[in-house]
Amino acid sequence: MAASSSTSPTSPKSGDTTVPRQGSLPQAIAVLTGVLLTLLGGLGMLTTGFTRFAVYSEGVVLLGLSVNPLQNLLHLAAGLAGIVLSKQLRWSRRYGLALGVGSLVAFGFGAVAVYNPTVNVLNVDWLANWLHLVLAVIGLAIVVAPARVRVSRRPRR
Repeated sequence: MAASSSTSPTSPKSGDTTVPRQGSLPQAIAVLTGVLLTLLGGLGMLTTGFTRFAVYSEGVVLLGLSVNPLQNLLHLAAGLAGIVLSKQLRWSRRYGLALGVGSLVAFGFGAVAVYNPTVNVLNVDWLANWLHLVLAVIGLAIVVAPARVRVSRRPRR
C-alpha cells in the first residue's frame, strides 16, 4: 500500500514511511476477543437461562467453566463492547484498558470467592480465574500493540 507524502511523515535518512494501518492489530484483537466473549456469553445463556441469576451452582458447566446468568450477561456485555468499540483505534485501546482492569478485578474476586460459595455470585471456579487472567493480558495487548506499520520506500533488489 503506497502512502502519500502529505498524509504521513517520511524519514529522509531511512526512506521509510510510517502509515496507519486499516484495521490495525489492536482493532483486530478487540473484535476477535469481542466475538469470542459474545459467543461464550450467548452459549452460557442457552445453558443457564435466567434461573439462579447470581447464585453459586456447582452443576451448571459450559466448556469446563462454571456459569450463571450474571456471569453470562457480563461476558455478553464485554463481547458486544469489543465488537462495537473495535471500529476505531482509540476506542479499541480504551476497550483493552477496561477489559484488562475488569478482568484483573474478576480474577482477584474469583481468587477469594472460589473458596467461599456464599460470596461467589459470579459462580467462578479456577478455570474461570485463569480465563480472566488471560483476558487481562489480552486487554494489555490491545493497549500496547503497535497500530502503525513501517513501509519501506526503497526499491527491492
